[in-house]
Amino acid sequence: MKESIEKIIEQYSNLLNELSGKYDLIFLDCAPGFDIESIAVMHVAGGLIVVSNPEYPSIASAIKSIEYAKILKMPVGGIVLNKTRNKKYELTKEEIEDALKVKVIGNIPFDNKISESIANRMPVVLFRPNSKSSIMYKKLAASIIGKEYNHSFSKRIKNFLGYGGLINSKSL
Repeated sequence: MKESIEKIIEQYSNLLNELSGKYDLIFLDCAPGFDIESIAVMHVAGGLIVVSNPEYPSIASAIKSIEYAKILKMPVGGIVLNKTRNKKYELTKEEIEDALKVKVIGNIPFDNKISESIANRMPVVLFRPNSKSSIMYKKLAASIIGKEYNHSFSKRIKNFLGYGGLINSKSL
């Protein structure tokens, strides 16, 4: 098992070395759980953002990841709640923050458009850019890079048409 982890660490390290010259920020998305791949990624990453459903088994797995990050002295940037439905059976944001001792930095609602986008092999933010989940992903991305996401109609039109500042809200 140790050799498998070391091999994956080397592969990810090589990939990051190649990409780091081209990009300011690189996210490595791992499969859910605490397996060999996620352990290897944690060895090469500069920080950790945990994505978890608001249910006990998912939070238990998140605790393992956070504890391992502490062992590696890796900063934990927060937790993103995924597939939330705001049901009584779900753990609340406050319960999760209390259990994990990590701040919830995003909340992505359950959205059938995500399954449709996967079936169409297209990210939901491109497939259905105005869906609730797409908007929340965009807000999360903006917050991670220290920006504020502005979801105004005129801005969407400007970006879509590529006119930048040539269109103002009065011309719409």
